[in-house]
Amino acid sequence: MKVTGSVFLRRGFAATGEVRLLSAEIGGDLACSGGDFSNANQRALNAEGCRVTGRLFLCGATVTGSIKLTGASVGTLLDDGFVWKGGGHLLDGFAYDRIVGPTDGHQRIAWLRSQLDDKLDHRDFRSQPWEQLIAVLRAMGHPHEATKVAIAKQDQMRRAGQIGKPGSLWRWPENLLHILFRVLAGYGHRPAWTALWMIGVWILNSFVFYEGRDAGYFGPSSAVIETSALHQVCGAPGDRQPASPDPRHPGHLLPGAPKARWTSPACPLPPEYTTLQPAIYWLDLILPVINLQQDGDWAPIVAHADGTALFWGHALRGLVWFEILFGWVTSKMLAAVVTNLVR
Repeated sequence: MKVTGSVFLRRGFAATGEVRLLSAEIGGDLACSGGDFSNANQRALNAEGCRVTGRLFLCGATVTGSIKLTGASVGTLLDDGFVWKGGGHLLDGFAYDRIVGPTDGHQRIAWLRSQLDDKLDHRDFRSQPWEQLIAVLRAMGHPHEATKVAIAKQDQMRRAGQIGKPGSLWRWPENLLHILFRVLAGYGHRPAWTALWMIGVWILNSFVFYEGRDAGYFGPSSAVIETSALHQVCGAPGDRQPASPDPRHPGHLLPGAPKARWTSPACPLPPEYTTLQPAIYWLDLILPVINLQQDGDWAPIVAHADGTALFWGHALRGLVWFEILFGWVTSKMLAAVVTNLVR
């Protein structure tokens, strides 16, 4: 069908069965506002391949059944949430330049998820409706709503089994990395999330490092200091100084006094040596391109002087390793997202 003007299926129009406008060319508008399209559990409006130069009015229409717009194109889509409530719609290849109706990301995500289940799962997942909506929302000046849809698209792809090659041994790791990318950066669309994660981990671990410092589980990593006379009076929690002769009982030794903590005032390090600052120490670990001289001068003490392992020292060392890896991943990810290298 070719119509140089408009087609009106609006107020007062009622159809029982399938209304078919396959490959129709309409030079004006296709107005369905207020119309009643009834074909329960089947296709109520089929406009596959239809070309509408003007506007497609669906707002206020009563649709009992589904709508097929596969390969259709319109200038402007005017709709509301109610017209799509029936579900089972087909939107693959549907193109439009503008939307007059809800532009909220969550409402539009619900619209895309009202498609036929086959187009949302692994059997026949279609990404075009998602990309079309993202592009239109951005062009209309709704970047935040477009970002919501872009994140939802990636979520749907993972649910549909589109992440990783089916049957591959790497599929589960790829899905785990995909989830991690979502949590840390919203698939690259939310760089602020990465910064917030870094700040949150910084605050939390700074408290842990403060406790570790006050408990004496940090020591200087300089070989010069470790081999100096200070090593005789400073050490890990529970270490003692060398035993001394007992003047009252010749041949007997008095147990040595407890060693001072390396981070306490009782252990006078050279004035030019850096003072351990847990918050700055954490930044030195998580920012790989910056050297604040904390990581190089201090490290967790993992054993007593006699070689006995210190549980909390090993725990702090594990936390240090975690922060180095976390800092490397998040800082590189943040830099990549900000420079638009991650899509």
